Order: sequence, then structure tokens, then C-alpha cells
Amino acid sequence: MILAIDIGGSHIELGLVQGKKIRSPLHISLAPGASRKQILTVLMQGIQRFHGYHRIAVAVPGPFKSPGIIGNTPNMPLRNFPIAQFLRQRFHKRVVVENDAKCFALGEAVYGKGKGYRIVLGITIGTGIGGGLVINKQLYRGRGNAVEAGHMLISQGKDIETLYRGLKRRDGSIRDFRVLGRYLGAAAVNYTHLYDPDVIVFGGKVSSLYFQRFLPEMRAALARHALVIPPRLRKSQLPHAALLGAALL
Repeated sequence: MILAIDIGGSHIELGLVQGKKIRSPLHISLAPGASRKQILTVLMQGIQRFHGYHRIAVAVPGPFKSPGIIGNTPNMPLRNFPIAQFLRQRFHKRVVVENDAKCFALGEAVYGKGKGYRIVLGITIGTGIGGGLVINKQLYRGRGNAVEAGHMLISQGKDIETLYRGLKRRDGSIRDFRVLGRYLGAAAVNYTHLYDPDVIVFGGKVSSLYFQRFLPEMRAALARHALVIPPRLRKSQLPHAALLGAALL
């Protein structure tokens, strides 16, 4: 049994994973602007509710400074934090840590909308924008931080994460889904020319709620600019994809 954890900008999810089954899933909301200490306190309290597992697998926003050490993550106060060592010392279990969007992509490639395809790109849209690439059911990591989708420069020296934040109102809602679709379409075109994926699977809260509102602009961008056959564009329908992907690490 594996205890899988998905740490996001607004919540933490935990669950015991065995194959595709998740037992006792737990969702914990984080207060807006939560400090590092508050996040770690909530995380520890969540983990203490679980028993009977032999390993901890953590999906957390990147990029990473080195394996198990979070780098300059823009959406959480965990910069330069050695999360793998922190958890090993407190729970005396084997701990594996990976980027949350990569875990999402792996979960989708094995169990979700990417199942049956060779090259699967996952893009998550929530507090921020993340990405992961899976080839033949194996994560492509590069030197450790490959496919950081949110930090691709796409317009006048600005990355998609910065442009995305500019589209969000104070309450987190999106001002213009057509513009968001153009940004994501530009990213999809670039990734199509770089990796030629069979399918791009979109996850995260914004994708879950509003995929059909930004899908037309993405399709239009691919139709105009892709020099090869465009990939399929799919919305995730797999609950807890990042937890399942983390358990596969």
C-alpha cells in the first residue's frame, strides 16, 4: 500500500493507493496565503490519519532544485524546501517526490485518457499551469525539470504562467476564456512541434470546469500553425490522477 499525496496551491489531497484503487481519499483545503509552517502542519496532520502503508509518494509543484528539494516554485511558500528529507525523518518511510503535473500526466497515460497512446502530454490548469510528458508509460524528465509548461515564453517575452495570472480576477475566475485558449493553443502548437504527442490531456480545476470554453481557440491555433497532424485534445475524467501517478513512481 502506498500513501499518495498531492500538494496544490489551494489544497492537499491524500489517499492510500493500491493499483487504480484509492482508499480513504482525504481533501484538505488550504487557507489563501497560507505560510510554509501552516502548510506543513496541515500536511503532517493529514498523514497522521493514515496507517498500513510502506511508502509515501508526493506530487508537489516544481521546479526542483535537486531531487526531493523544491526549487523556486511560484505558487507556494516552499522554495528550497527539502520535502523528501522532511517526511523521511518524521515518518521513517521511503519517500519519492515528483512534480504534480508530471504525476498527473503519468496517471492519465496509464489509467486515463492517455491509456493506449504512446506519447502523452499532460497539462494542468489550476492555481498555476504545469505540464508533464510520458513516453511508453515512462516519464520524460530531462535533467529533472522537463516540460515546465507554465514557463514557456509565448508572447513578448512573457511566459504563459504570467499571462494566465493576468487573466485571473481577485476571486480566481477567468476574465476571457478565448484569450486563455489562444495562450494554451500557442503552447499546444509548440509542444506538438517539439514532441509530436498522440494526445494532450488537460486537468486541474479550470480544465475540469471550463474545458469547452477554451477548447475552440486551441483547436484553431493548431489548425493554423501545426505543420504535422495535431494531437487529440482531451479533458481528464480520472479522479485523483496525480495521486495515481505518484503511486506509479
